[in-house]
Amino acid sequence: MKLSIIIPVYNVEKYLKFCLDSVMNQEHISKEEFEVIIVNDGSQDSCANILLNYNWQSLRYKIITQDNKGLSAARNVGFRNAIGEYIWFVDSDDRIKSYAVNMVLGHLIDSEFDVINIGYNKIIDGVEQKQCLPLPIDSGRELLVRGYSHEAQFHIFRKEFLIQNNLYFREGLFHEDTEFTPRCLYLAKRIGTISKSLYEYRIRNNSIMSTINPKRAFDCIDVALSLIEFSNKNGENLKTSPLVTTICLCINNALHLISKCPNEKRKDFNTKYRANSVLTKTLRSSSILKYRLEGFMFSLFPSNPVMVYQILQKIK
Repeated sequence: MKLSIIIPVYNVEKYLKFCLDSVMNQEHISKEEFEVIIVNDGSQDSCANILLNYNWQSLRYKIITQDNKGLSAARNVGFRNAIGEYIWFVDSDDRIKSYAVNMVLGHLIDSEFDVINIGYNKIIDGVEQKQCLPLPIDSGRELLVRGYSHEAQFHIFRKEFLIQNNLYFREGLFHEDTEFTPRCLYLAKRIGTISKSLYEYRIRNNSIMSTINPKRAFDCIDVALSLIEFSNKNGENLKTSPLVTTICLCINNALHLISKCPNEKRKDFNTKYRANSVLTKTLRSSSILKYRLEGFMFSLFPSNPVMVYQILQKIK
């Protein structure tokens, strides 16, 4: 079994069948050559009935039902139950192309990669946008520097590589992909590239990640701190670490999100930020002028980084 497709499911009754159909209707390949693991993460809508009554035909599949624990926990459960050599996390409101599995398995015939990057299309309001295709880069460190997609579904991972490096999703966290994917790419010895769109990524206006929630801002800071700790453990200097741009982006995302939240949440955020001076130190270590300027200003006015960020946004 070369490939396991893991699909976490939570309250996506409107989209679930389209996702399952895209996996079922794979061309030029036997359905016995890959497996599908569906983790129903406590859905409260009709997802359970859709899964129960779906025509699975000869597809090798497993349905796991659990109380709602979040996307990270659902992915981790699916991963632990997978038997494929490679893992592909597919979101249940997205779709894969009809030629996707055949192309992935063909890419694995003569090579063993730790991570394979794939191309994708964004679907916004039902309209397909332009393709986003990855660059053919062998080094994970180079990819971190040159730019990459944080979303886990745009990467296919060798299962043994994940296990050997204890690479799991951090549970109870928004922006879990931004914490997980950079660590995988940093540790990957061999990276493959499929420069063709295999995945249709749906962007929904009412999704969790499109709403303003103070927890998202605090979690972005936790992601930044986690990546700083990971970078330090691997002997990286902040100025030269390939992770520094991702960390600075996390800090900026946190500031952007919290600036839209009530004042009392901003105060709590400022307190947390001030307690972690390494965040400003990281900004000042960046090679990007915008981040260095922020770090300099936060050093001058450390009591209220949210207000300083808002002022900088107005004058940029």
